[in-house]
Amino acid sequence: MTLMVAALATPAAAGESPKPGGILTYVIPADAPPSFDAHREGTFATVHSAAPFYSVLIRIDPDNPSSTTDFVCDLCTEMPQPTNGGKTYTFKIRNDKQAIRVAALRSDRAAIEFRGLPLSVRDELVGALGDKIAVQTSDWNCGQMVTPNHRHKPFDDARVRRASTLAIDRWHGAPDLARIANVRTVGGIVFPGSPLAADKEELQDIAGYWPDIEKSRTEARRLLREAGAEGLSFELVNRNVDQPYKYDATWVIDRWSKIGLHVTQRVLPPVPGSKRCGTATSKRS
Repeated sequence: MTLMVAALATPAAAGESPKPGGILTYVIPADAPPSFDAHREGTFATVHSAAPFYSVLIRIDPDNPSSTTDFVCDLCTEMPQPTNGGKTYTFKIRNDKQAIRVAALRSDRAAIEFRGLPLSVRDELVGALGDKIAVQTSDWNCGQMVTPNHRHKPFDDARVRRASTLAIDRWHGAPDLARIANVRTVGGIVFPGSPLAADKEELQDIAGYWPDIEKSRTEARRLLREAGAEGLSFELVNRNVDQPYKYDATWVIDRWSKIGLHVTQRVLPPVPGSKRCGTATSKRS
């Protein structure tokens, strides 16, 4: 993820105290969210617009956002020491629960892209604005998933599902895809670099993460042939958001074509509760 912040034309004087209030204008690259209920919706279109109006008990230190262990207070007054063998934490809650999330007016029009930008766009902005723009880059604590409908033939066959993941060249594709989409690090189900995350050697033992993509594709073709699913055609349902969904899907569809799969992409707007998940059509060519 790359976070872009347009800076002030004139820096604040040394020792100047920040003032609360002001206006912060930022971009949310999505259509209107299905609702502004942050307790119900999972789409970033809601989260990015509603999050500043919510407080939580604790949060990751904003000065150390890539950490998985560095927590600071939001509604609490201080981080407590655990008792009862590390099973009990007693928090004291602040009186002023309406925390100000945006500290100051940065300029007549300041823009922050919270969702991130691909590297090519970052380089373009830095080249144009120089020291007037600040860049923060880190991994996201999220991942891009392709979920086959295992209740729908032929994806009820584990061989077909395994073949579809073997076809995706994660190690060679990630650096190239990062140039045009806001994706970055190959990882497993645990945040990359965190204490419990699988390292590269461990990941490479998992189907779909093998370092030899030709070996993976050969095995994928064998599984499809064995399952009677050679030349399979199906539709991939995706979100109507460019970054990174459409880019990722276009790339994955190209990878699938290398093992003889024929896939089309259908994009749909976000809906509450992902109600459109699980619908698909497929046929054998």
